[in-house]
Amino acid sequence: EVLNFTTGITAATASPGGGYQFQSRGFSITNVQVDGMQSSYRSAGRGAFNPISLDMDLYDRVEVVRGATGLLSPTGEPSALINLIRKRPQATFGARLNTHIGSWKDRRVTADVTGPLTEDGRLRMRVIGSHKAADSFIDRTNNKNNLLSGILEFDITDNTILTAGYDFQNSKLQGESNMGIPLFDSNGERIDVSRSMSLAPDWTYWNKRHQNAFISVEH
Repeated sequence: EVLNFTTGITAATASPGGGYQFQSRGFSITNVQVDGMQSSYRSAGRGAFNPISLDMDLYDRVEVVRGATGLLSPTGEPSALINLIRKRPQATFGARLNTHIGSWKDRRVTADVTGPLTEDGRLRMRVIGSHKAADSFIDRTNNKNNLLSGILEFDITDNTILTAGYDFQNSKLQGESNMGIPLFDSNGERIDVSRSMSLAPDWTYWNKRHQNAFISVEH
């Protein structure tokens, strides 16, 4: 959704079960950074990104530079560069709880807590957690996604900041199928099937797990 609202970027679903292909200026976007560093979210082959790696609860904002970015990053692409900026711990206490309810039993709850751990505020933390569960208009299809992230930030000196964190995401998709149903048969007649019809049996699944630990020193 973020990139669909970004000027000059197009997004297409790579498969019914998830994953997206992003394009800019006629080329697939294969470069994704986190806080300005090359990340493991780089796509494979056709430019399809796993949606489990792109949960926006972790990020404060998304920066997009269209066109060749060789002057701004180690690897330049003719399409664009996506830079995900993480949410950082804050010096004052804050907490936020979001809930979402949508069609097909789509439910989501997100909690975000941040604040200082010491009186002088030199040690700060941020914890983010979310849970999502949803059915689908497609028969026998449902998905669940759990996210947990923790970040610590410490002022070593007035000009030096140490940051360490860990995030974990677990996604379970039931009734997964990479096969679609054609609109027309061999005689050119429209195939009359239900919109919800799926060729996947109920025992199929596509489970994904992502773990990321990071540490940085900024001076």
